[in-house]
Amino acid sequence: MSIKPEDLEPSDEVFVDAATWAARLESGQFDDDDRATLQFWLGADNRHVIAFRRMQSIMNLTEGLEESAGISDALVIQDKPKSAVWL
Repeated sequence: MSIKPEDLEPSDEVFVDAATWAARLESGQFDDDDRATLQFWLGADNRHVIAFRRMQSIMNLTEGLEESAGISDALVIQDKPKSAVWL
């Protein structure tokens, strides 16, 4: 039995978990227990490793874009005006 590439494609749920782990790791609030739990999660399924590496790559790319654009700390998201009228 051969493994097909689609068999190694992480599900959306795995990508969400991977993004959560990557963000927690980047936050700097990651202790030894967190590290052990992450290692356990990564070891449970190769798709976890694939998704986690992709998330880290995406975070590294976006971090570089923020730095080159000078918006890392200046990014502000504004809500839509509540009184907007659509015609």
